[in-house]
Amino acid sequence: LTDATNRLLDRPQLAVGGTETWSNPQSGANGTVTAGKTLQRHGLSCRNVQYLLVFPSAASQRNRTLVWCKTKDGWKVG
Repeated sequence: LTDATNRLLDRPQLAVGGTETWSNPQSGANGTVTAGKTLQRHGLSCRNVQYLLVFPSAASQRNRTLVWCKTKDGWKVG
């Protein structure tokens, strides 16, 4: 999930709606990571990121949104 987020956020000229897929072979969980709008937070360039999480064992889905900000050390949850 984190690798898919970093791949997405590191794309040059990333547009709103850009998507990466992810899967965890150990748990069987999978889903998508989708770029949302950009914003500024604490002087950093940030972006909303939407997650679709699919859990096969519970046959359920969850949607979550986090804000990720670009720091000198890479992308961090803001």
